Parts: sequence; structure tokens; C-alpha cells
Amino acid sequence: MRKRFISLVLALAMCLSLCVTAFADPGMSVEEEKAYLLNTCNIPADFLNSATNDTILDLYEKATKNYITVSSYVVETKSMIQQNQEISPLGNIPATDMELKTLVTKVFDKSSKKFLYLDVYVDFEWFNKAPFWRLANDGITLNWSDSILGYESDGGFYLRLYYKTDTSNRWIRYFSQLSPTKAVQGGLGIVFDLHNDCETYLKGNMCVRLYTCDPDEYGSGRRTTINSNYAHTYLVPNVSLSIVATSPGVGFSPTSGRDFCSSSATVTLA
Repeated sequence: MRKRFISLVLALAMCLSLCVTAFADPGMSVEEEKAYLLNTCNIPADFLNSATNDTILDLYEKATKNYITVSSYVVETKSMIQQNQEISPLGNIPATDMELKTLVTKVFDKSSKKFLYLDVYVDFEWFNKAPFWRLANDGITLNWSDSILGYESDGGFYLRLYYKTDTSNRWIRYFSQLSPTKAVQGGLGIVFDLHNDCETYLKGNMCVRLYTCDPDEYGSGRRTTINSNYAHTYLVPNVSLSIVATSPGVGFSPTSGRDFCSSSATVTLA
């Protein structure tokens, strides 16, 4: 009788083990997460294919917790307007050297479908082991209309920087920060060091969360532009950020030896 009881206990334990194995969630692979974001949220394949695993996971977790859609996606390279003629002209970062992408997503409550906020992703990638000069700080600024959108320091910001070698396709994170260098209503910016190993490729992703200034603003159909700017500096020791005097926002203080890459994303609150 005792042997039969032990046999039943062992059989039950084995059955429970099989059931746990059968119903356990093995987790989504990165490729499955990409497919979900592409098919459910319409995140552009171009952005997903170049994003790091960290960014894919961040988007996937937000998409399963709430509901997100794409508001704007821009891949563009152009120079900023030079206003101070005493400073040497600003240069363009060649499209063959670097690419800047700006993705704006709208996030809604999954149950009520109420609009919550915008998440703005600014992603850059240096190609072909560029840039050569890495002894000065680079930086990213983001500016928007402060009469329509607002920024709150509630954990809705991060910057992550990565490198990879010639022999590896895996991006390795070497730096992360959870607050901007400077922020005002209408703009923010962050400065950072590029990886100093010239045998590496470089990549970075900044995410900024923006809210509507008026809770009833969403649905008004109003349009606003979100400008993202990347500055690469050389032959100067550092980059400082200064508040733009003519309008709310954040910009780079004047200096020579600087190249820019910029993009503008148009957002409609509807």
C-alpha cells in the first residue's frame, strides 16, 4: 500500500511538472516582438530593423501594457541655420557617415482608449567606423511648441549609447542616463562622450515623453513640429547647452568645429 501511495505521489508530481512545462510562457523572441510591433502598432520596419534589442523590448512592453500607434517617422539629414556670421559655417554630417531617425508614437490607455502621452524616440547610428574625432562631447537636443506639449521629469526620459566591433553584430551598451543635461518647457538636451575605441561602430537612442498642455487638447486637430538635432564636435574640449533666447527651447552654444544632423517630425493631435 505504501509503495502504491509513493507511486501515485511520483506520478502526480510528474504530471504537474509536465503541465507547468506545457503552459509556461517561454517569452517572445526579438524577431517575434518586431513582428508584433510591425503588425499591431505599424512601427516602421526600417526603424525596427536598425533598433537595438533594448529599444525593441521597451516598445513591446509599452505596446502590450497600453496601445500605441505611430504619429510620425522621419529619416533626414540637413544642416541647421547658421545665425552668427562670425563663427565658421556649420557643416553637414554626410548621410554616408551617420543617420538620424525620429519616431513619434501616441500612447493610449488600453481599456478606455484615452490618449496618455507621446513618446519621441531619437535614434542615431554612425557607420563605417566613423567618426574619427571622439575627444569632445557630442549632444542631442529636442525642441517642441510649449503651448501644445509639455515635458515632466517623471521617468519619461532615457539615453542609451552602444558600440560594436567589426567582428560582432551585437550592440553593447556602454552608457545610459535617465535625465537630460538641461530641460525647459519647449526643449531639452543632453551631452555625452562617444566611445573612444576607433575600431567600433556607434549607436544611440534617446526617448522623451511629452504630454498635452491641456487635457482636452487631443482631438483638436492642432499640428506641431518636434525638432531633433544631433551635434558632433571636434577640435574643441566640450559642448555646452544654452537656452535659446528667441523662443522656448534648448540649443547648443556657438562654437567652431561642429557638424549637425537634424530632422523635424510633424505631429497632429487627432
